[in-house]
Amino acid sequence: MRAHHADEAAAAHARAQAIAQGPGPGPGPGPAAGRGAPVPGTIVTGWGAGTEAGPATGITYAPPPGATVRAPCAGQVDFAGAFRSYGQMTILDCGRHYRFVLAGLGSLAVSTGQALARGAPVGSMPGWSGQGGRPTLFVQLRRGGTAIDPAPFL
Repeated sequence: MRAHHADEAAAAHARAQAIAQGPGPGPGPGPAAGRGAPVPGTIVTGWGAGTEAGPATGITYAPPPGATVRAPCAGQVDFAGAFRSYGQMTILDCGRHYRFVLAGLGSLAVSTGQALARGAPVGSMPGWSGQGGRPTLFVQLRRGGTAIDPAPFL
């Protein structure tokens, strides 16, 4: 009887592990896979840098006007559209409970529910004439409900 309970416990543990891993490959490793930033440009605010709202929960880039923004992982688009004051935003489900949030785009090239390969165009940055605030792209990686440093996955 004791062996039977141990087998049931091991099977339950294996099922819980499979559920925790979730479907999909996850965001995968960073530079070894030949990745990089989802957009060309300079980093304005790095992960954990001090901001008015506290430590930064993502990375903010200052890309060239009209730059193409690319998917940092393969996955499915959970959301694509305007969001509050962030401009156009995309949330990409990378699998294993990882989601990339890309906010500040000027236009989108994807729609909700669409499957994407890593590096596929997601949209483009707005134009900028040099006047007013420079457009920026905010990149956040979430594991479940928690923001994590996206740098190792880019």
